[in-house]
Amino acid sequence: MQSGSGLRIKSSSTRRATPEVADGELNDTVITDGGAGNRSGRACTAKTSILVADDDPVIRVTARKALEAEGFSVHEAADGAEAVAAFEALRPDLLLCDVIMPAKDGFAVCRAVRGLEGGQHVPVMMLTGLDDIESIQRSYAAGATDFVTKPVNWALLHRRVQYVLRASRALWDLSESEERYALAARGANDGLWDWDLETDEVYFSPRWKAMLGYTDDEVGYRPDEWLGRVHTSDVERVSSDLANHFDGLTPHFENEHRVLAQDGSYRWVVCRGLAVRDSRGRAYRMAGSQTDISKRKQAEAQLVHDALHDALTGLPNRTLFLERLEHCIELASRHPDYRFAVLFMDLDRFKVINDTLGHILGDRLLVEVSKRINKVLRTSDTLARLGGDEFTILFEDIWEITTVTRVAKRIQEELSVPMDLDGHEVITTASMGIASSITGYLRPEDMLRDADAAMYRVKTSGRANYEVFDPEMHAHAITALRIEGELREAIARDEFKLDYQPIVSLKTGEVSGFEALLRWRHPKRGLLEPDKFLEVAQETGLIVSIGRSVLRRACEQMHAWQMRWPKAAEWFVS
Repeated sequence: MQSGSGLRIKSSSTRRATPEVADGELNDTVITDGGAGNRSGRACTAKTSILVADDDPVIRVTARKALEAEGFSVHEAADGAEAVAAFEALRPDLLLCDVIMPAKDGFAVCRAVRGLEGGQHVPVMMLTGLDDIESIQRSYAAGATDFVTKPVNWALLHRRVQYVLRASRALWDLSESEERYALAARGANDGLWDWDLETDEVYFSPRWKAMLGYTDDEVGYRPDEWLGRVHTSDVERVSSDLANHFDGLTPHFENEHRVLAQDGSYRWVVCRGLAVRDSRGRAYRMAGSQTDISKRKQAEAQLVHDALHDALTGLPNRTLFLERLEHCIELASRHPDYRFAVLFMDLDRFKVINDTLGHILGDRLLVEVSKRINKVLRTSDTLARLGGDEFTILFEDIWEITTVTRVAKRIQEELSVPMDLDGHEVITTASMGIASSITGYLRPEDMLRDADAAMYRVKTSGRANYEVFDPEMHAHAITALRIEGELREAIARDEFKLDYQPIVSLKTGEVSGFEALLRWRHPKRGLLEPDKFLEVAQETGLIVSIGRSVLRRACEQMHAWQMRWPKAAEWFVS
C-alpha cells in the first residue's frame, strides 16, 4: 500500500483473491488460490476450478464439456472417496457432487469437505432428483450450499454455478468486511459511552452522537438519550440484558438493536459494555462502545431474502412456501376449526410460448402472470413460484373451499386479458388443482402433492380449469403409476397380442377385411382389453411403442394371409 507521502508499506500476510463475477460471467483473468475459504496462499491458477464428483461417467463428461465451454477448469472424481482426496489435493473453487455414489455418498463427501482446512467456505452443489425432498434437506444439513436437480439442464448449469460462486464471494466478502471493521473499530474509537450508575448520568462521545447524525450539543447526559431511542421491538430485550449484567448473571453486556437516528431512520448497532463493581459485587459504573452494523444487517437480510425467494419474480420460493404451509399444518393441529387450502397452478402451453418467443419474453410473461395473480389475492395469502411455470398459493384461515374456487375463476379472468410482449399479443390460461386442509394433512409435501394431482387431472381433461382434490385422485395416480411400470415390462416381454374381427360386406356376404384389436396378456390379471391400460399408455407416451408393434404385427399377419390365400389380396386391415 502506498500513502500520499510516498511511504510504501508491504503486508507480510498473504491475502486470498476470490473469483470475480460480473454481469453473470466469470473473469478468467482473475487469480484465485482455489477456494472460497482457503487462506493458505498456495500457488495460483488463472481459471476458476470446479471438481465434478459422480460415479456416472456420462454425467461427468457432460458436465466437463458444459463448464469448460464457459471457461472453467474442470476436474473429475468417480466416487466419494476419490472426491475427498481430489478436493484435498486440488482445493477447487466449487464442488459439484452427486448424492448417490459408492465408497462415500454425497452427504459424507460434503461433511468431509467441511472438515478440511479451507473447506468450510467452498460452495458445494449437490446433484439430486427433482422430487427428492429428503435428499435436498439432508444435503443442506451436511453443509451443502445449493443443489441441482436431475435431469440437469446442461445449457444453464454454468449460470447456476456462477450464481453460487457470486453468492459465496458475497458471504466471504461480508466475513472479511466484519473482520476488517472489528480491527478498525479498536483504533478508530467507535462511539463510546460511560454510565455513572450512582448519579445516573451517561457520557456519550462525539463519535457516538455523530453515528446517529447528532452534533455534540444535541445529546444530553441522561440514559434515556440512548434507551429512549431504542426501537420499541428491541427495548425490552436491551433492558433485560442490561439488568442481567448489572445483577452479575452475565460476564459482559452485548446486544444488537435498532436506535433512532436524527433523520428519523433506525440504525442497527451492536452495543458492548462492562460493569465496574465494588467489593460487594455491586455495579456502580458501566462503560462500553457502540458500533453501527446497519450494512451488515442489510446484507444478512438480503442473503436471507435471496435464499427464500425466486430471483425472477421476487415471489417466495419452494422452501419458504413449504415453511409457511408447515406452520399452517401445525396451527391446524392445535386449533381444529382452523382451515386453509393450497392451489397448485401450471400455465397451459407455456413451453410453446417459451420456444416460440424465446426465454426472455417467456420470463417477462411469468413476471406479468405473477403480478396479475397477486391482484386478486388477500394480503394474508402467499403466492410462490416453485420453478418454471408452476405457481402455488396458500390460502390461510378460510371458512369454505368456495373462497379458493372464486379466486381460481378470477385468476382465469385476469389471464384472459391479452399481454403485450414486445408487440406479441399473448393470452394464456392455467390448469389449477386445489387441496383443502379438511383432508387432515400431517406433512406439507403431501398436501402439495395432492394439489398437483388435482391439477394434473385438469391437464388431462382439457386444461384452463380447476379441480378440487379428492382421495380417488390419489388412488387413480397410484394405479396409473403401477400400470405404467407394468406396461414398460409388458413391452419388453412382448405381452401384447392382436385379435382380428372380420368385416363382412353386406352386398356379397363375404369377408372384405379385418379390424385388429389389441389385447394385453397380463401375467396376473389375465387378458386385458384396451380400456384397462390405453389411457395410461397415452399419458406416458408408451402408446408410440405399442402402436409401432401393432402396425408391424398387423402387416405381417395380412402378408401371411395373402401368401396363403389368393383372395386375401383384396382384404384390408384397420
